[in-house]
Amino acid sequence: MFPELRVLRHRLFETNFDVVPPPHPRHPKVHTRDSRKAHYGKTDEWADYVQVTGGGNCSVAAAREAMGIDWMTKKELNESIPPAYTRFIGFELMRHLIGGKFQGAA
Repeated sequence: MFPELRVLRHRLFETNFDVVPPPHPRHPKVHTRDSRKAHYGKTDEWADYVQVTGGGNCSVAAAREAMGIDWMTKKELNESIPPAYTRFIGFELMRHLIGGKFQGAA
């Protein structure tokens, strides 16, 4: 959905203009520290997708890198909106305001 991120964070963007969502690829395996999961020990928190939630399965540093946010605590990251999402909505707003002629990098 957002190739620059290594997290899966499904969100509904509520706007008063049309937003065309980016493609949604098949979910990859997500890094885990849970030995009950079949892919335990076969993932790398620095290369694979990570889970950034209340429980979480990665270090704060890996979560920051995966989300594109380097200034938050783990608790703040758990609730945050990645800057890539804000950038996406901004480009969609510009496209709406200019009448579909905006060609910014999405």
